[in-house]
Amino acid sequence: MKLTLKHSGGLAAGMRRPPRVLDTNSLSMQNANQLSQLVRMAIAEPSTDNQAPGPCRDGMSYSLTIDVDGNLTDLRGSDAVMTPAFAKLIDYLERCFAQLDSKQS
Repeated sequence: MKLTLKHSGGLAAGMRRPPRVLDTNSLSMQNANQLSQLVRMAIAEPSTDNQAPGPCRDGMSYSLTIDVDGNLTDLRGSDAVMTPAFAKLIDYLERCFAQLDSKQS
């Protein structure tokens, strides 16, 4: 499974951030399994697309593309509006990126 995370907004809203890509093959079996479980939960939870966001100055927006053998699923959320499962997935994904970054240093 390959996950592509795009960020926008935040304090540096004018700066373009490159997408972050994570292939679960680069993770330990335990982390890959945990990530797969979080992906399933985020996909299963009803979307918040139709909810009006509240005020969130300098809030981040997230776009996540999940590629499982060529089958693509897109999930979106923001600091103002996101499901609990999507929030957990983004948090875990960010921790995985940090672990991989520290290994490359």
